[in-house]
Amino acid sequence: MEFFEKNVFEFLNHNEKKVLVIKGKWGVGKTFTWAKIVEKYGKDLSLSNYSYVSLFGLEELKELQSGIFYNAHPLNTGTKSSTVKANLKKVSKIAKHIPQISKYTTAMSAIESSLINDYLICIDDLERKSSKLSMSNLLGFVSNLSETSNCKIVLIFNDDTLSDSDKKEIDKYREKVIDLELEYSPNSESNIDIEFKEHPCRGLICDIFKPEALNNIRIIKHIKWNIDGLISYIQNSESAVKHDLLSTIAILTYVHHEPSIEIRANEIDRVFTFLIEKPEEDKKLQKRISALGYMYYADHEAEIVNYIEDGWLNEQRFTDSIVKLNERQKKDNISSKLTDIWGFYNNNFISTGDEVIKGLKGFLNDHMESISIRELQPILETLQEIEDSFDRAEWVDKFVKLQLQNDNASLLKQLKGMTETDELLEEINKREVGLHQHLSIYTVLKEIVKNRGWNPEDEQFLGNHSAEEIYDFLVNDTNEDLMQIVREGMRIFRNADGDEPRYIFGRNLNDALIKISKRSKIDRYRISHFFGVDLPK
Repeated sequence: MEFFEKNVFEFLNHNEKKVLVIKGKWGVGKTFTWAKIVEKYGKDLSLSNYSYVSLFGLEELKELQSGIFYNAHPLNTGTKSSTVKANLKKVSKIAKHIPQISKYTTAMSAIESSLINDYLICIDDLERKSSKLSMSNLLGFVSNLSETSNCKIVLIFNDDTLSDSDKKEIDKYREKVIDLELEYSPNSESNIDIEFKEHPCRGLICDIFKPEALNNIRIIKHIKWNIDGLISYIQNSESAVKHDLLSTIAILTYVHHEPSIEIRANEIDRVFTFLIEKPEEDKKLQKRISALGYMYYADHEAEIVNYIEDGWLNEQRFTDSIVKLNERQKKDNISSKLTDIWGFYNNNFISTGDEVIKGLKGFLNDHMESISIRELQPILETLQEIEDSFDRAEWVDKFVKLQLQNDNASLLKQLKGMTETDELLEEINKREVGLHQHLSIYTVLKEIVKNRGWNPEDEQFLGNHSAEEIYDFLVNDTNEDLMQIVREGMRIFRNADGDEPRYIFGRNLNDALIKISKRSKIDRYRISHFFGVDLPK
């Protein structure tokens, strides 16, 4: 950062260098850092005014010229020229709204052009300009400002996202127009400190994102916002549980916002699902995300995903899951034992392969009932790599048998993806049917309306009901808030095309309400006015 600032300072005070390019990836703080430099050194420059213009969506040079003129403010308010220009800007703005004068816009444009001299100008977002504004014309305009108007111009852009044609134009005119190019690529900790310098999670965030060299300030902000939004639920947890939950929030937020990962947070369970075969792209993503310390999708993360995706949290469900995690940690101290086992493998070269195998298998035999899929997965993968005769399926089935009595629909779905044993698959299916029998459309829909969020199992449950089944539920349910819950549910599950369960339920609910409207005039009035359903005449 200091070296970058030094180079910019030297450019600003150089008698001959007029055009500076600042390049860097999206979100690393190019514009933020440039603004800080202007704030720090601008008042000491010999230039009269400073103007910042973003090219986002601009189509013509005259728009850019007007933007430079009207966005300008004096670098030194005591100079006569800056005062004159400030007054002329006021006059020009008024004149453009007077009918008799507005037709002379060409003359006004000429006046604006003549007054843009001795300016420090920042033109940002070159990669976002309209295709109607050619890069060659833009660079010609910049060259003219620097050569005839004694302006210093700074161009800021992400060269990775420039179009091929714009890259060629810049290469063509680089030697003639550009005097200095600087790459802004701050190290990860510098940008993390912009948001986390005094934050208790600073060390955790730096450690997690060291493999990715995260320096995107926008993503770092989102990570901090989500941690701050959820930390009150986690604050008093066991240290190992707290560390795991905070790490998960940070990593899932990063996954959700990092463009190169190309999935959203709600797809993490697919990428980390315990399937024998999965797409090659998912395998690569799993490896990349695992390098951050994320090993497997766990059930309680559904609430974290909902919060990241939609800003909604089922507080009771999230709190209950944290209580269970804390109870497990107090009872079995799994985290510390896992640390010891992995330390035996990772810390030195003294341990033999046989000793590592014995240690990992011993841990599984002692704690198979207590560990999560997240903790099981890397142990099985390691054993499969270092023991030729290792039977992964045997250990998987042991784990599945111990988890069969669990009443968590999400976990049962994961167990189904883990085993290939027919008897176990049949048991899981029976268990799922039993769970669904204890649910009703009302209870699931009320929970969704209350929390403005749901998990895939809830959506699938609703989508499995036909219009006839929904009709029977509606005409027989006696809950006092039934109509209010259904009306709120219609805002979430709309009557729309699509094969996903949410759309199927939306259409079937709409059809069921239409069927009710045919029973009587009062029902027709209810469905039409209370629910706003368009009814056939």
